[in-house]
Amino acid sequence: GANRKARDGKRKADIEKIRVALELYRQENNYYPVTSSDLVSDYLQIWPSDPKDFSYYYTREVGTSYAYDVYAQMEGLGETNGSYGSNCGGEDVCNYRMTNP
Repeated sequence: GANRKARDGKRKADIEKIRVALELYRQENNYYPVTSSDLVSDYLQIWPSDPKDFSYYYTREVGTSYAYDVYAQMEGLGETNGSYGSNCGGEDVCNYRMTNP
């Protein structure tokens, strides 16, 4: 119930932090980073931690430096937007994606 909704809210806030860091990185470098570790220290103090020990997963789209996806595993079914593989940890697959463009 309420705890699940709060954890999903934190996930969305964390993904927004990642999005902002990605945009700052692109402004300074003219492309998105190859890996999430390229953001840590200069753009994010630390890579955000999922509230239930799942993982946030970043990937730059193959063949371009100008598109990316960030994945998470949401608990509330109303918060999901697809099925994207098992890189988010946990028992289920990543079920939320934020993409640009």
